[in-house]
Amino acid sequence: MSRHAPSLPLLAAPLALLAAACAHEEKQVQAPAPPPPIVAQAQPAPAEASPGEVADTAALKQLLSGPIAYFDFDRTDLTPDDRAKLQALAQALRAHPGARIRIAGNTDEIGTEEYNMALGQRRADVARTYLITLGITPGRIDTVSYGENRPAVPGGDAAARAKNRRDEAEPISSR
Repeated sequence: MSRHAPSLPLLAAPLALLAAACAHEEKQVQAPAPPPPIVAQAQPAPAEASPGEVADTAALKQLLSGPIAYFDFDRTDLTPDDRAKLQALAQALRAHPGARIRIAGNTDEIGTEEYNMALGQRRADVARTYLITLGITPGRIDTVSYGENRPAVPGGDAAARAKNRRDEAEPISSR
């Protein structure tokens, strides 16, 4: 037994060194695979617009470039001229079934801000209702009131106030 006793410490030392060497080995971590490249699909070239479509689009833009209705002081009645403008706008909207508009009601500066916001909304609603009676889908027409906050003409004289009591149409989208 004494013959084998010295060999036990000799075997224990290399085993301890081997265990210590294994404990200090770094684990190798593999990097994650790169994400696949993003490839955009080419869109087909837009179709060329016909001369009639170009003219319709120009007419719609022209109708949306200025007031579509003017109002008397503290009124929401459409005049025959206003109705004619709205009929032309309805015709242009029928030619562009994807187009959507926003009608903005405006007032002069006379009255409280709260009253003018409500009056501007009533004016926008009158024009919207008339377009709906002409066959335009309600979902294509939004309304907003700017009250006295977006005057077309600066100044407080009667002529400037008359120009500020108006509805304007602006495009939301057109296709």
